[in-house]
Amino acid sequence: VSDGALRCFASLADRFTRRGVDPAPLAKHGLTEELLSRMAAAGGTASGPSSTCKPGRTSSGATPSAADSKLSNQVSTIVSLLSTLCRGSPLVTHDLLRSELPDSMESALQGDERCVLDTMRLVDLLLVLLFEGRKALPKSTAGSTGRIPGLRRLDSSGERSHRQLIDCIRSKDTDALIDAIDTG
Repeated sequence: VSDGALRCFASLADRFTRRGVDPAPLAKHGLTEELLSRMAAAGGTASGPSSTCKPGRTSSGATPSAADSKLSNQVSTIVSLLSTLCRGSPLVTHDLLRSELPDSMESALQGDERCVLDTMRLVDLLLVLLFEGRKALPKSTAGSTGRIPGLRRLDSSGERSHRQLIDCIRSKDTDALIDAIDTG
């Protein structure tokens, strides 16, 4: 149920930002705090005993590696949702930066490789927002190809475009995938 709810919130936040509407109302009732606590629990659980965060998860017949995989998928969804909220709302970004974000990230960085990569993606976005501002973010329109190289300076543009496609596929965002392919 929680995975489905996360995907629903991610879809809602994506639709808000695609329409140019600030998604802050989604986060005003504690969504970001809940996401951060889940990110901390999932990251810490991925490297530790599987029962720490999800008590009954391994007793229901799933192997610890399947539970770890499910948790890293959950971290992926959480990071995508937080990224979408931050892209669409300066208020959410401001509040997130003044929350328990460092502790949650520290826990998530102790998880498996996928948790670490997803968390670093969020860090990258936040650093771009802090130091370059919202104008450095790529737009979802066709004329945005000139802004994408500014997002990640250390990676080659080919690797960056592949990551963007992978992120679109992971988040099941068909519109963003089509936009990314159309823009090269």
